[in-house]
Amino acid sequence: TQGVSSAASDVYKRQDPIKYKDAKLFKTIPFKEVISKDLRVMDMTAVVMCQENKMPLKVFNILKKGNLKKSILDDKIGTKIV
Repeated sequence: TQGVSSAASDVYKRQDPIKYKDAKLFKTIPFKEVISKDLRVMDMTAVVMCQENKMPLKVFNILKKGNLKKSILDDKIGTKIV
């Protein structure tokens, strides 16, 4: 089972992709890193609960047309939090 979270952006390393064009996208990131870096991809309590229940998450940009369907059908869309 995998949880899905839509957001206004994907999960990026250290930088806001709106402000920094060279921001790098995480394809996979551990829960511990999301928590320790306070990446704020979604509610932190939900992130911790998914980690405790060993439920991986997929976060993707809901604002891009077609991404909801793509996130379900295509493993390459968004970021996996494991």
